[in-house]
Amino acid sequence: MKGKRQKKINKSEEAKKLSKSKKIQKIITDNNLVRIIDNQKWHAIFEIIKSTNAVFKIKLLIDDEPMYTSFIRELKETSILMSYDDKFTSFNEIEYIELNENSSISAFIKSYEVACIKNEKSIRFSGYDN
Repeated sequence: MKGKRQKKINKSEEAKKLSKSKKIQKIITDNNLVRIIDNQKWHAIFEIIKSTNAVFKIKLLIDDEPMYTSFIRELKETSILMSYDDKFTSFNEIEYIELNENSSISAFIKSYEVACIKNEKSIRFSGYDN
């Protein structure tokens, strides 16, 4: 193989080449995360959010900063579409969501016995624990 050099790839370049699902799996594995909210519960939470037009904060595993939204364009069994770019967010990508408590959310927490963190103004549902 004369004239061909092997390229050295640093970790950041390697990470960029990974698919989104592989990046998520790598984050989960590297941080020893255990999923604590399954797809059925995420779906139910997002149905409540959609029906009440609640504003919520969502933090994804692969993003540095959370974002605020109240727009749910489409909801599927294992994913959510929150924008017009046709890029669904899989429920396993969600690090946490946070929203103001309302009666529908309170009833959901009681009936599904979902772990959450409550403070004076909001409720946080974490997708993972370590």
